[in-house]
Amino acid sequence: MEIGLLNLRVGNIKSVYNALKRIAPNIQLINNVKQYREKKIIILAGVSSFNNQIKILKENNFFDLLKNEKDKKVIGICSGMQIMFNSSEEGEEKGLEIFNENLRKFSTIPNTHIGWNKIFSDNGNINDKEFYFCHSYYAPVDKDYLFAKSNYGEDFSCIVKKNNFYGIQFHPEKSGKNGLLILEYIINL
Repeated sequence: MEIGLLNLRVGNIKSVYNALKRIAPNIQLINNVKQYREKKIIILAGVSSFNNQIKILKENNFFDLLKNEKDKKVIGICSGMQIMFNSSEEGEEKGLEIFNENLRKFSTIPNTHIGWNKIFSDNGNINDKEFYFCHSYYAPVDKDYLFAKSNYGEDFSCIVKKNNFYGIQFHPEKSGKNGLLILEYIINL
């Protein structure tokens, strides 16, 4: 399978790349549109603000490609998932608008969800397993796209799916064996 990781030079690119090498040895970093077009699966990762991630996608001519993608599987991780939504309370930029919802800031104190937390899904393979989270903004639970949820003072979506787009809020690359299993599962769906 031809898998590419968008090299947006933000946050966790190296750790996501190294984790993916374990389950997809042929993973390649994508630096331009030509490389993007050659892949069947695109991974969009990042630890970045909503506005910054959108800005970098636009500067590198990936924004419109992703927004209109119908053929490739696109997997967003952390801020890569968040920018698939309409907008975020974190910034003014519009997202990819794949998922028709706006991200909200946690109202809990502290309002950054950091650490290990369980996820809940109708899929028995991932239900009640723990994963590593680090985020201050969240996607509300919506049955139209929910694959799995978690709770930090309130329920939120932590894995979402719509057509060929998948989003993972937690960090599979920092979640050990369970994180690699999730990545492999979604890649092979």
